[in-house]
Amino acid sequence: MPLYPRQSDLVQLHIFPGEAYAEMVKEALEKQGIPCLLQKDSLSSIYVVQGSTDSCPTRILVREEDLSRATSIMEQMIDHI
Repeated sequence: MPLYPRQSDLVQLHIFPGEAYAEMVKEALEKQGIPCLLQKDSLSSIYVVQGSTDSCPTRILVREEDLSRATSIMEQMIDHI
């Protein structure tokens, strides 16, 4: 299986209200060997002022086989935020 599969092969881990927390979780997942993809809400991003993407809802997508481990890592992080 490729390290970064097609987006259609991914499942949603979580939706964050902004990009900053999603980026933090993405970095932690990748450090643990879990590839992931961030997907911004395209409709919201139309109305966001350039340079201020933190208010865009951002999804984290992972491979289905990584979902359980990714959820555990994310929940540990959220407990400390």
